[in-house]
Amino acid sequence: MFWDSVLGGFGLLLSVRIWVGLVLYIVANLFTLGIGGALFSKDKTVAAGCLFTALVRPALGAVFISLFVVSLFPVMLGAKEAVGFQMIRTMLWPICAAGLIAFIIVMLLGFVPILGSLISESVTLPTFIQGVIVFRFFMAAVMASLPENEQPSNTNIYPGFWETIGYLLIAAVFARLAIFLSALIMAKSAQTGWEDKAENLGVIIGLVFGVVGGFLPLFMYVQHVHHALVTSA
Repeated sequence: MFWDSVLGGFGLLLSVRIWVGLVLYIVANLFTLGIGGALFSKDKTVAAGCLFTALVRPALGAVFISLFVVSLFPVMLGAKEAVGFQMIRTMLWPICAAGLIAFIIVMLLGFVPILGSLISESVTLPTFIQGVIVFRFFMAAVMASLPENEQPSNTNIYPGFWETIGYLLIAAVFARLAIFLSALIMAKSAQTGWEDKAENLGVIIGLVFGVVGGFLPLFMYVQHVHHALVTSA
């Protein structure tokens, strides 16, 4: 089931809806980054800017992750359609609350020895942890709403510790390859006199694959749940 979920996770990258969600997630984060830069660019607001960067923007980022997970919940589990806008609007408060809870949990995990340093030094690990927390929160609600005769026979539908580590390692290798690809493009372009455009392209590639590197292990995690539900049906 591990390799099936790995292939399924990569397979989700072929979905147009997944990429639309990823692009919207990136745009939303860039928007909050721009707002922070515009509002707190003066010397008098340096302290407020630091507070915004350390707390407000990461909290908003967790809410964006929650919106992404809930909106594409069916797609990640193998359906063709995403959650409709009307339902998202109806569930907006629980979605935001789940994102903020995930943010608080990750922030508290940052104080745990070793794990905290891994979270602080990684771009992808906080995204994965927050995505899993939100997914399991809403997955539990979905499972609880099912009639008893539709409950899966196998209640152990989530990946184990070592499987989760495997997903993270695969995503880390993927992210490293993306960084290598970005550096290679910049180096080759510099040789042809396109340094400025190469730098911008490298930043874009690094940003996109950095985001994908955070969501990819989440996709694999969800696909494991999908395969577990199918086999236990």
